[in-house]
Amino acid sequence: MEIKQFVATRAFIIHEGKVLIIRESSHYTKGSHIGEYDFPGGKVHPGETMADGLKREVKEEAGIDVKVGKPFFAAEWSPVINDTILQIFGIFIKCTVEEPEVVLGEDHDDYKWIDPADYKEYPIIAQNIDAFKAYLSIQ
Repeated sequence: MEIKQFVATRAFIIHEGKVLIIRESSHYTKGSHIGEYDFPGGKVHPGETMADGLKREVKEEAGIDVKVGKPFFAAEWSPVINDTILQIFGIFIKCTVEEPEVVLGEDHDDYKWIDPADYKEYPIIAQNIDAFKAYLSIQ
């Protein structure tokens, strides 16, 4: 099986004390977490800064412009998608937004602004659980 490695950023977008989560759609052919909630974000392209990649991904997935803050957590995961192992190094970055009007891209079908302490009430992608815990520990 082929292995591909890359860096991904995840936007922990805070607005009025709530964090944005988005649900993966069943129409997303590259997805492995249909029906689960994630943070906006994704792969950083070669030559792209983490901040620029994160802004691009958030705009594509949620239709909003964010102010990128500082990383607060890093993780690694290895999903298998279409017979390829993806070794992903994920960097979770606190972001803010002035205009929280979300317009989802085609890969997601729902979003919610939730209290970070209530993350257990939602079907959150497993690798994001530790990011919630890390965020809550620094508050």
